[in-house]
Amino acid sequence: TDTDTSTGADRVSLTDQSPGNIVYLSSVSLQQPGFVVIHKDNAGKPGAVIGSQYFDKGINTGKITLTSPTVDGGTYYAMLHTDDGDKKFDAAKDPAVKNSQGQDIMMIFHASVNAVDGIKG
Repeated sequence: TDTDTSTGADRVSLTDQSPGNIVYLSSVSLQQPGFVVIHKDNAGKPGAVIGSQYFDKGINTGKITLTSPTVDGGTYYAMLHTDDGDKKFDAAKDPAVKNSQGQDIMMIFHASVNAVDGIKG
């Protein structure tokens, strides 16, 4: 019998962030181990990667240290990517996780000096 009733269990949740080198994730839910990858905005689509963090399957919280800081007023994307098993993010080998409609699973967020970061620690 199929006991998995969760559809779309892969997801990432976060709030707008203070500008800087760290992005705080409220929740990451993965059916398989993978990555949350932070992309800069490129004309309304995910662009350059500025950070990634590996997560085990299940529901996690966490933070991602960026290679390039977010800036006030900027738009960014937190996107789920698969892992090929080496726990190192490689855009060529670790593609985006897709939902049942074939769309990338991601959440758009903004950097704002008025943001209240989710988790501290």
